[in-house]
Parts: sequence; structure tokens; C-alpha cells
Amino acid sequence: MWGDGGITRARTASLYQEYYDQPGEGQPGEVAYTLGMLIAAIHRLLVLAFTTNWLFRY
Repeated sequence: MWGDGGITRARTASLYQEYYDQPGEGQPGEVAYTLGMLIAAIHRLLVLAFTTNWLFRY
């Protein structure tokens, strides 16, 4: 659930593309894809930080 950033990233990007890819607009899909990637990357870093903190607390 927490570890697999690849699935999360793909799902996030896909959700953003489905939501923003409406006909009649410029290239919202690419912007949304980048945004999804960014959010997934931040999420992955947060998960990594919390996991590391949890593993190495004394």
C-alpha cells in the first residue's frame, strides 16, 4: 500500500488526465500529468520520510 510508488504515480496521473482531458481545451492533459507526477513524487517522499522515521525511532 505504502511502498509501491509506481502504481500510485500511474493511478494519480491517470486520474488527473481523466479529470482534465476535456475536449475544447488546449493541452490540459500534459499539465495535469505533470501535476500528478509532482504530487506522487511529494507523496512518495513523505511516505519515505515517515517510514524511515518509524523504522529508526528508538
